[in-house]
Amino acid sequence: MKSFLNGAAVCAIVALSATAAQAYQAGAGANDGGSNTNVAIGDGWTNIAPGNEWSTAIGYGAEVGPNSSQSTALGFDAKIGQGTGSARDSTAIGTRSNIGSGSFSSTAVGNTAIIGANSQESTAIGQAARIGDGASGSLAVGHRASVTDDTTNAAAIGRDSVASHNNSVALGFQSTTKRGAESNYNGFGLSATESSVGEVAIGTATGNRTITGVASGTQDNDAVNVKQLRAVSDSAVKYDTTGGAVDYTQITLGQGDVGDAPVLIRNVRAGTVAANSYDAVNGSQVHAISSSVASAFGGGSTVQLDGTISAPSYQIQGTSYDNVGSAFGAVDDRLSQLSAEFNGGLANLSSEINSQAGKAGAVGLAASSLRFDDRAGKLSIAAGGGVWNNYGAMAFGAGYTSMDQRIRTNLTGVTTGDKWGVAAGVSFTLN
Repeated sequence: MKSFLNGAAVCAIVALSATAAQAYQAGAGANDGGSNTNVAIGDGWTNIAPGNEWSTAIGYGAEVGPNSSQSTALGFDAKIGQGTGSARDSTAIGTRSNIGSGSFSSTAVGNTAIIGANSQESTAIGQAARIGDGASGSLAVGHRASVTDDTTNAAAIGRDSVASHNNSVALGFQSTTKRGAESNYNGFGLSATESSVGEVAIGTATGNRTITGVASGTQDNDAVNVKQLRAVSDSAVKYDTTGGAVDYTQITLGQGDVGDAPVLIRNVRAGTVAANSYDAVNGSQVHAISSSVASAFGGGSTVQLDGTISAPSYQIQGTSYDNVGSAFGAVDDRLSQLSAEFNGGLANLSSEINSQAGKAGAVGLAASSLRFDDRAGKLSIAAGGGVWNNYGAMAFGAGYTSMDQRIRTNLTGVTTGDKWGVAAGVSFTLN
């Protein structure tokens, strides 16, 4: 790099430094703006605009423009405030570094580091680092790191990083912001709407980055690490996997290994109980079903805490039975016995009826065969017999007719062999 100072100029600066009331300028044509508080070192293109105080321009073509007091332009063609807007309290260091008009309190460090117009209180550090126009309060650090026009309070940190959204950060090589602040959006898994103030982007158009060394978060808005996510995953109810793929038709609670304790599920809503229902049922529904079964069983059956039904107690013919099968077996045996007894009794009754009917028929035939003498004053005796349906009977008796034949009497006896019967009768003739 060429030196703009010769030995005489250096001596002049040293001499002038002893006099506080004079401006410091050195080099052919360097312009200190007419203020005794400015320093201009360079050539005819080195310039501090009039009206500035406490400003410094050092280097070929270095320039501090209007309304840029207390600013420093250091390096070949370094420039501050090339317009009417205030660029005071700014620093541009490096070849062709530049801070635009209206960008007060800003810093550009690096060859061709640039801060555009009206980007006050911004900083660009690095070769070709750039902050666009109207990007106040922004930061660009790194080779070709940039904050785009009208992007306020943003930061691009890293080579070729780009911040193009307000209040957002692009961090890392080629990182680029994508969305910035969002309003009234629903976070994943949340029903309430939220609003963000910006984003931090660490990924590029071709890939993403891993964030390491993240401490476990404790507050609602803290980041969480993989350790915490694993803890959440281990405690969550998950679908089973088959061959590494999620099986949405099956869920195994707990570890799912043989011998593991079963899992209790609480607060289950009552499911629909129907032929076409696939709902789960809860303990209340199971209790209702068991209660209806216990009620149907009778015998003092009740529903236990585990949903089972206590054994009933049935008393049949003085014997206690504790299950429906044995009770029905006892009833069946007794019914069979009663049926046999009834059928036997019915058969005996039928036989007895048939016997009595046969005997009665034989008795009737025998009695009807008796004939007595109806002549006046006659006393007669008679005997007869009869057979009906293989049953026989005998009849005998005596009869008397009065002299005037107006009165007739008879006495009759019958027998079937094991049974006897007696009958008597009288008749009167009235005219």
